[in-house]
Amino acid sequence: MGSNSQENLSFEQLVEQGVPVAEANRITVRASLRVALRHSFERCGGAWLCAMILLSLGFMVVLMWVMWVFSQHEGEQCDEPVASTLNVLIILLFLNFFQSECVRCCLCYNGSEGWEPCRVVAFRRGLFALLLIWPIATLVMLWQVESCPAEIVQSLYVIVIYIIVFTAIAVFIPALFITVMLCLIRRGMVSLPQRRWRGSVDSLDATVDILELLPTLKYDAKLREEIGNNMCPICIDEFSDGQEVIKTNCRPNAHIFHKDCLRGWTFAARTCPLCRSDLMTGARPIDVDTTDVELLRSESSR
Repeated sequence: MGSNSQENLSFEQLVEQGVPVAEANRITVRASLRVALRHSFERCGGAWLCAMILLSLGFMVVLMWVMWVFSQHEGEQCDEPVASTLNVLIILLFLNFFQSECVRCCLCYNGSEGWEPCRVVAFRRGLFALLLIWPIATLVMLWQVESCPAEIVQSLYVIVIYIIVFTAIAVFIPALFITVMLCLIRRGMVSLPQRRWRGSVDSLDATVDILELLPTLKYDAKLREEIGNNMCPICIDEFSDGQEVIKTNCRPNAHIFHKDCLRGWTFAARTCPLCRSDLMTGARPIDVDTTDVELLRSESSR
């Protein structure tokens, strides 16, 4: 089974299929974090997408200008391999643009399998690495060039700088954003939009602390036998005897977490990191009357 299909399963379903408990924890928490990241990215994803479109259009203009500069000095002396750097870039861009066709026709892979063969992965990663290496290699060659028209050297400097800026915005900034958001989400420092359910406990105001409505227990051998797990699925640290843990009301099986870990998680999501049940109800949101809501509010304010 592919990793993508595994991430659509709950913790219990993964364990039933023979996945080790630690691995099942990792898969389900990663899937929940991915959902939280998707909500975070929606806030600034539009601006990033617009920037990428504008940068792509600008890159086409810069590339055509560099090609025009090269054509204007076609018969003039220019050191190798500086004279061939533009051709190498065009070939790499061509392979990247028609990457799917190259994989299907040259590597004989049509995507029907649940996972990509090693040759396809190697091709994609190799092509990506070459695109990243090209501006660095071109800069080194430009620093060492002795005989080449100044206009060609200047145009190559322009496109190299443009590619570096483009790569930073397209790859490194999103990677940094994801890393920072993961840390903030795990520590409960990012509050994401919550689903509101008409008449449900989840529609209570933010003053209601979910953890106050869940049982707090001391971890011991009996609880370990009942739950079948000896580590917190969020921080992946083992529980110690006598340590306070939070037990959810998930059905059919409850889960336990470090109190601080689950508290941080609830600032980002109101669902269980393992089975994605509503933490307020343990399953799907249910209707409650006004009396129940007021009772929960009064209990949480004690």
